[in-house]
Amino acid sequence: MSQRKKRSYWREDIKNIIELLKQGRRSAKQLRDDLKKLPSYEGVSPDALKKRVERHLKTLDYWGLAKPCDRHLWSWYTHLRTFHSRAEYEVSINHSKQVLPALEAIGKLRIGSETFIKPELLDCAKSHLKTGYPAVQKLLRDWTEKEEELGEKRGRLTHDILHRLRERFGELVEPAGLPRKLEYIGDNVPEAVYTIMQDKIKGRPSLELGCNTEERIVCGTSTVGRGSKFLSQLCEFIEAELIRTQNLDAIAEPLRIEEEKTKLLSDLQKEIHNLILRVQAGEPLEGECEICPRVKIKVPEPKQGVSGIPEKGALTVKGLVNPN
Repeated sequence: MSQRKKRSYWREDIKNIIELLKQGRRSAKQLRDDLKKLPSYEGVSPDALKKRVERHLKTLDYWGLAKPCDRHLWSWYTHLRTFHSRAEYEVSINHSKQVLPALEAIGKLRIGSETFIKPELLDCAKSHLKTGYPAVQKLLRDWTEKEEELGEKRGRLTHDILHRLRERFGELVEPAGLPRKLEYIGDNVPEAVYTIMQDKIKGRPSLELGCNTEERIVCGTSTVGRGSKFLSQLCEFIEAELIRTQNLDAIAEPLRIEEEKTKLLSDLQKEIHNLILRVQAGEPLEGECEICPRVKIKVPEPKQGVSGIPEKGALTVKGLVNPN
């Protein structure tokens, strides 16, 4: 191989590795796996790629552009947390604590909390996950994709039921949440059908349809229809939809996706809960975001004791030394 071709490979390798590390921390194996997906690495043997990645990581380490960190991961230099004074550490840990409510919202640790979090703070939390915790970021991405897929599959089924409902009852069908007439059928009937089918298939206590003294048809706590003239017809429609073969076949895939989504959410919540506990214990978040403090506080070098060990209260680039 000519020297010119070697230099070309070298530049391409370095560029690709830098771009991957800027996206978030990666192990040498993860870097190799990501590089294999690129067309230019087709045909490169695993041993050759392993040597090339190891050589380039050593080069980046020598230049101070990438550093090995916990669990055999490599980090781009801007994602590293280094503190040159106690004041600098306090700025970082206070910023990390400000991000905690957004992390709780992302992990669904508090129901409804995302509504009250500023969008820029949510973006900040997601950026820290992306650049500092790639494994957690992947869980979040996979969970989000499953949620979107579930919404699509579930939406198809309920749309078909709603179409048949409108064909049967016409203008009596009204959008849920609008002021009701004395007689109406809610367009939440398909969701009620889906919920009852889901509970029966999973063997859970099912929401039952019933009528109250106001001549309403209720499913759980939701009213799906009202009016003495068509109550029996609506009940017959719902009962027929619950045993319709087309619906029973169509609900199988959403239920499978929901199980996968539930498992992903459980894993995501566990990881985010651990991150929150670590921040509360005094460990600043890894990675970076748009509102991360950029101020660097310069202080005199710590005085050395007689043994050459920094005196009480000094800091090193990795954190506090003798902080008490």
